[in-house]
Amino acid sequence: MKILFTNHRMRDRGGSELFTLEVATEAILRGHQAAVFSTVGGPLADALQAAGIPFLTHPAECPFTPDVIHGQHHLEAIAALCAWPGVPALYFVHGYGPWEERPPVHPRLLRYAVPCPAFLPWLEKICQAGPDAVRVIPNFFDPTRFPRQREGPPNHPRRALVYHNTIDSTGPLADAIRRACPPPGWTLVFRGASSGQVLENPGDILPTYDVIFASGRSALEAMACGAAVIPITRDASGPWISQENFTAALAQNFSVRPDDPNTAAELAAILQQIDFSTLPAIAHRVRQTLTLTTAVDQLEALWIELPTLPQLHPPAAESAAMATYLTTLTAQVKQVDHDRALLLEKRDEAQRRATRWKEKADQASQKLTKIRTTLENGPWWHRRLQRRLERGSNPDHS
Repeated sequence: MKILFTNHRMRDRGGSELFTLEVATEAILRGHQAAVFSTVGGPLADALQAAGIPFLTHPAECPFTPDVIHGQHHLEAIAALCAWPGVPALYFVHGYGPWEERPPVHPRLLRYAVPCPAFLPWLEKICQAGPDAVRVIPNFFDPTRFPRQREGPPNHPRRALVYHNTIDSTGPLADAIRRACPPPGWTLVFRGASSGQVLENPGDILPTYDVIFASGRSALEAMACGAAVIPITRDASGPWISQENFTAALAQNFSVRPDDPNTAAELAAILQQIDFSTLPAIAHRVRQTLTLTTAVDQLEALWIELPTLPQLHPPAAESAAMATYLTTLTAQVKQVDHDRALLLEKRDEAQRRATRWKEKADQASQKLTKIRTTLENGPWWHRRLQRRLERGSNPDHS
């Protein structure tokens, strides 16, 4: 089977980028042909090329006529649908928040896939996609990238890692984590794109930590390596992922809910609740049920199913879908442009105010210099007055 993948970018080691690299590579190993289209390349695009998978900056450059389009991120997915008329497609939704994730509607988008059931109500609202058109394919980890796991539970847990691309060492949550893991008892490290220190070989690093704050695929990788995992987002953290709440956490894609704890005291209490003796069993569960192989088994079934589904859609239906898509996209672009103009206006006003204050400061400095010169060149009592003024303006002067 010939599969054209799309993704927002193939630059950094982000979730959808690694998903695309790993799934496309597994597809090649299973005898399929694969290519990846994105307008932004980088190290992950180079990794694709090294694996023998063409990286395209235009969907029409695909070296074969695709049987299916595996769409991710609406701009690239729609571009691929336009470049290859008649080719059926699925759309994999990786997240709620980013605007590029919003699922589009198109007659040839015959199936949608999501990583957890929490996405289903949102997808139905956005796309009117019923249960028959949506598949839940849980996140996974690649055992070849994470072959190691801890050798038993730690006797004295003291090493913690924040393993997240959008959380750095600043902000309220980072401060709460820092206060919940205080030195000298704990060593706390932040790693990810926002901290400027991306883990190039996480499979070698994660097994060296006792507690890891992560979410989504990163949480799975950490559990597979035998660490205790506390799920986090930018603003909150959740209870540690135990054997008892594992199924519920999986249904939330190992993320957090709005009412989950996020204070230092709550996090410190969670750390005390962790049963480190159960971590090997959790790692075994992840390694048995949530691997790259199991995920691609489900995706492969979808790829094979797509060409067999009825496609009764006249050109007018595709034109109408494109008109709706472009209208929605236009509104989003104009809103972004409006917000950008407001930010530029505020920046310019701040620069003007800074210039005015600098001019006032320069004028005051010139007046002070003139007064000092006058005092220095005047009679002796002027100089005495100057010393008294200087002593009065300096509270540390003895």
